[in-house]
Amino acid sequence: MKLQDNGLALQEELALRNELADRIEDAGIGSVIGSGSGRGEMDIGVELANATMGVAAILEIAEELGIAEIEIDQED
Repeated sequence: MKLQDNGLALQEELALRNELADRIEDAGIGSVIGSGSGRGEMDIGVELANATMGVAAILEIAEELGIAEIEIDQED
């Protein structure tokens, strides 16, 4: 997720990431395994229960939360 600044995340941005993480876990999409921020970006690591459905569900939640710029990297 892109941040408003090139440094660390603002409190509002952290709250938004935390809401995304909570909704991912509450919906059973996957387990949050880590997160971080810096250099103008913020990330969240998720172990998905189902990669195909999980990616689509995360994008939908991000849209509902108004997160405009989100990039999903998939690792095996």
